[in-house]
Amino acid sequence: MNGLKTLNGTRERRCLPRSGDALVDFVFRSLVDTLERGIEAVHIKKVLRDPDDRRRELHGILRERKIFLGRRKHRLRKTPIVSTLIHEAIHAAFPILSERGVLRLEQILWTMLSNPQKRYLRHRFIPRHEVKTEPSRD
Repeated sequence: MNGLKTLNGTRERRCLPRSGDALVDFVFRSLVDTLERGIEAVHIKKVLRDPDDRRRELHGILRERKIFLGRRKHRLRKTPIVSTLIHEAIHAAFPILSERGVLRLEQILWTMLSNPQKRYLRHRFIPRHEVKTEPSRD
C-alpha cells in the first residue's frame, strides 16, 4: 500500500523527492518500493566479511531479503554508503541483471539522482546503529 492513511481511512500518495527526469524518478520509486516491501531489514556492520571467504571485506551484501552494509570499507575507500544501498536494492528489484549491469545502473543512477533523493534514502533506510549478526551463507 503506497502512501499514508488519512483520518477518513483513504490512502494518500506519499511525496517522494524528484530529480526532474521522469525515468530516474520512476526507477527511484521502484527502489523505494523494493526497500519498503521486498527487504526485511538493512543492517550496518563495522566490518562486513564475505560469508564464503572470510578474508574478503565487502561494501555490502544482500542475503535472505536483508541488506548488510560494511561501515569500515566505506570509510577507508571514501565511498558513500547510500551508493551501496542503491546497488543492493537494484539486485533485489532487478534480479535478472548481471553484476556488470547492476554496477552500470548504479553509476548512472548515482549521477542522476538529486541530492534530496540521496538524503531521503540515507535518512529513511540506513540505520545509525551497528549490529553484530553476520549474514548467512547461501
